[in-house]
Order: sequence, then C-alpha cells, then structure tokens
Amino acid sequence: MPNGAGRSKLHLKFKIMEKIISKTKNLNIKIQKRSALVRSKRKGFSLIEVVVATGLLAVALSSILTLAVNSQKNTRFLAEKTFATIKASDGLELMRRLRDDALLDGNPATDWQSNLTNNKADEIKVNAPFKFENKDFIRLVVVKDCGPACKEIQSTVSWDTHLVTMKTQLTDWRLES
Repeated sequence: MPNGAGRSKLHLKFKIMEKIISKTKNLNIKIQKRSALVRSKRKGFSLIEVVVATGLLAVALSSILTLAVNSQKNTRFLAEKTFATIKASDGLELMRRLRDDALLDGNPATDWQSNLTNNKADEIKVNAPFKFENKDFIRLVVVKDCGPACKEIQSTVSWDTHLVTMKTQLTDWRLES
C-alpha cells in the first residue's frame, strides 16, 4: 500500500495541479479578453480631452495673432517716428543753411539773424505739411533769441497725437574764432 497509496496520492496531487493550471489558464484568458475590451473602448480621445486640447490651441493661436498685430503696429509707429525725426532734423538744417547763406554772401551788412525769420524761410518751406503713408505730418520751426548773436531754433513735427521736437542754437561762427 505504501507504493500504491503513494502513487495514488501523487496522482491525486497531479490531478489537482492540472485543475489549478487549467483554471489559471482560463483566468488568464478571461483577463486578456477583458483588457482587450478595455483597450478597444480607449482607442479614441474622450470629449473632455478634445475640448481641453481645442481650448489650449485657441489660446496659443490667439496669443500668436495678438503678438503679430502688436508687432505690426509698433513697426508702423517706429517708421512714422523715424520720418518725423528726419523732417525735424531737416528743419534745423534748413535754418542752418539760411544762416550760412547770409554769412557767406560776402556782404558784412547782411543780418543773418533776420534772414532766419524773413520771407526766405517761407520760400524754402521750413514750416510745411508732409504726407507719409497717408498720414499728415506738420513741421513748425520756431526761432527765439538766446543772447547776442545767438538764436535758438526749435523744430517740431507732429502727427496724430504724437510729436518729435529737436532744438539747436545758431550763432555767428565768424565771431567765435
């Protein structure tokens, strides 16, 4: 009996092990089928994920668009300011030219200071309107006394609500040496 009983116990243990393995395989198959079902349900994105992603994309695109619009506005303003600065500087240079023309005419009786405020300034259009990119710019040059043989020149260019002002002083350079 020990031999037969041992074999039957061994056979019984073997049968129990086969049943356990069989049930485990069935359980593994069921688990695999269930995970396959879960995966097949999760192939796409949920509605919430799509809405959140669309919202983030909209915020990013609107930020980029705002940046581009502001960049274009700043570029236009800087072009206008550059034009106004050039015209204000031209106003000062025109007044220097009037002074130099008066000083270099060879006549010591020529009053260079009155040359800055008489009709010659009007002839060369010192105070004149300008157009740039369909905007009106106005230059105004003002001459003030700042001492004997000295004039302060202020050239101001305005457009929309902006303005650029430049100043200089003109003297009789013949007296300075």
